[in-house]
Amino acid sequence: MAQQVKVPAAGEDKNWPNLAPVLSTRTIDWDLIAQQYDQIVKYTTALRLGTAEAEQVLRRFTKGGPKHPTYQAIEELGRVVRTAFICGYLSDAEMRKEIGEGSQVVANWNSANSDLFYGKDGDPARPAHPAGGSSRRSGVRPGLRSWPEPRPRA
Repeated sequence: MAQQVKVPAAGEDKNWPNLAPVLSTRTIDWDLIAQQYDQIVKYTTALRLGTAEAEQVLRRFTKGGPKHPTYQAIEELGRVVRTAFICGYLSDAEMRKEIGEGSQVVANWNSANSDLFYGKDGDPARPAHPAGGSSRRSGVRPGLRSWPEPRPRA
C-alpha cells in the first residue's frame, strides 16, 4: 500500500505541486491532538511506567460505540509522525541509501533463513537421506548437505 503525506493545513497542497501524487486530501487535525494532549501524555506515561497494560488501554479505546477521542488523537499523531518521516525520507538521499541497504540485509537474511529452516518449529533442514537426497524436497542448498542431524526431542 502506498503511503500518503498529510497536508499540514487546508489549502497548503498548492505549495507542493511535485508532491501531488502522494498528498492526501485530508489535513492533519491539530485541534484534536491539542484537545487530547493531556490524555495522550497520561496514557503514554502509564504504559511507560508499567502502571497500565497495553491490552487494558486498547480495550478501553476500542470497546463498542464510536472511537474514543484520545484514540483518535493518537492515530492522528501517528499520521503526523509518519508524514514527517516520509518527508525526511524523500528529502534525504543518504537516509534513502541507508534504509535501502538495511532492507537488503534483511531480505538476504530472510532468504538464507528460509533455505536453512522449514517447518512450523523452525527445525533445521536436512537431506532426505544420508547420500544427500534431493535438495528441492529437503529445502537445503546443495552446498549445505552436510548439516548435522538434529537431536531427538524429548
